[in-house]
Amino acid sequence: MKLSLKQYMASVTDSIGKAISSAWRKRKDVFFRARLKLTFYYVLFMVIIIGLFSTYLITEVDRSMQAILRRQIGRTEVFRKEFPTDSKFEISFDRINQMHEREYAEASKAIKTLIISVDTFLLLLVIALSWVLAGRTLRPVRKALEEQKRFVADVSHDLRTPLAIMKTETEVALTGTLNGDCEKEEYRNTLKSNLEEIDKMSSLVSDLLLLARSDNSFSDYNQFENKNSEVIDVKDLVQALCDKNRKLSELKSQRFTFEADNQKTYKVLGHYNSIERALQNIIQNAISYTQESGHISVSIQQTGYKIKILVKDTGVGIAKADLPKVFDRFYKASHARSQGTGLGLPIAKQIIEQYGGSVSLTSEVSKGTEVAVVLPSLK
Repeated sequence: MKLSLKQYMASVTDSIGKAISSAWRKRKDVFFRARLKLTFYYVLFMVIIIGLFSTYLITEVDRSMQAILRRQIGRTEVFRKEFPTDSKFEISFDRINQMHEREYAEASKAIKTLIISVDTFLLLLVIALSWVLAGRTLRPVRKALEEQKRFVADVSHDLRTPLAIMKTETEVALTGTLNGDCEKEEYRNTLKSNLEEIDKMSSLVSDLLLLARSDNSFSDYNQFENKNSEVIDVKDLVQALCDKNRKLSELKSQRFTFEADNQKTYKVLGHYNSIERALQNIIQNAISYTQESGHISVSIQQTGYKIKILVKDTGVGIAKADLPKVFDRFYKASHARSQGTGLGLPIAKQIIEQYGGSVSLTSEVSKGTEVAVVLPSLK
């Protein structure tokens, strides 16, 4: 069904109105204003270039056309000299010159019109492309700002919760003291609970400091870490971690196994405490998100110059939609909203990558999770 001109114009007007309305609503958005400014600068730059080029082009065309006109008039004058002054051809020569001048003027006008039309089209194209380019330019900045906002919100939440608990318990203890019905045991429990919350906040602050120091791969902290690297026997390190975490696993009636080839040595270069912390975070997650009577296995494999540490569990697993975000700071899957700070895996990944390794994760809901840590071997 074809639209009439009136319907088409109404549709175009409606689209323009919606675009203007949308722009008006976004006028207070800092990124929208920045995008407008950036687009303006892009367009201004291109307008200057197009304007200079078009001016040069019109000037050259004018010069060429005038040269052609002069040659045509010159030829006419040569023929004029061959006939007497009172010849009947005199008027025809004048008309020929006038015709050449009209043709020159028309041709010059047509070329200038064409250049202006092309410039107009280019200007519209430049505006559209500048708008798109400005959006793509600001996209990383917007993403960084959004991550920063989420980061601040998550930190505020994780700090506010223990502070609220401590405040409430302290107020209850003070109320009991005023009423004279609070016993020493209740004081002890309150202080113990407050100490646990303080430990949580201290752990969170330590994690944040570690991430801040490790963010820049050229920072003094990383240079210090790399300068103080040592040869580490991964099998001994993982064995010690398994022995330490096996007790915690047994409290949940979980089966905890460790497997490695005793005939091999697995040597890597790194900082012992840092790598231990990374692996501890991964093993601790496996224990935390595996139900009672579940199974957790830790194994070490070597392929060429790569050492792979696999941590498998039969826990709750992670939904497919959550997998791309598991290494984002403070991100918690839907089943883990009330546990941890969401910094364990990001810290582990950052530490391992600092030593030239990698961390990958595969998971399936209700079947379990497998985390693979790969480090470059010294052999």
